Amino acid sequence: MLSTLSGYQTSRSAVLESTVIDSLRLKSFH
Repeated sequence: MLSTLSGYQTSRSAVLESTVIDSLRLKSFH
């Protein structure tokens, strides 16, 4: 169960990171 939880946390942080990068990219384009 611990491994599943840590994996969920890792994937979630990765999604957040990509979202932030995407928003920053859009801001720099405009």
